[in-house]
Formats: sequence, C-alpha cells, structure tokens
Amino acid sequence: MASRFIRNLQNSFYKKFRFLNELQSNFFLNRIGFVDFFA
Repeated sequence: MASRFIRNLQNSFYKKFRFLNELQSNFFLNRIGFVDFFA
C-alpha cells in the first residue's frame, strides 16, 4: 500500500520534472535559434 503510494508520488514528480525539463530545453533551443537568427 505504502510502496504503491510512493511509486505514484515518484511517477507524478518524474512527469512534472520531465515536463519542466522539456520546457526548459525548448526555451533554451528557441533562444539559441533566436540568437542565430540575428547573428
């Protein structure tokens, strides 16, 4: 019971973290493209 709860917690945390990570990397790549565009 407790292990399943912990696993669900880890899953949701991992999904949020992955979402933030993708958001951050996309923003970073977009900024690089933006800089390349004006360079």
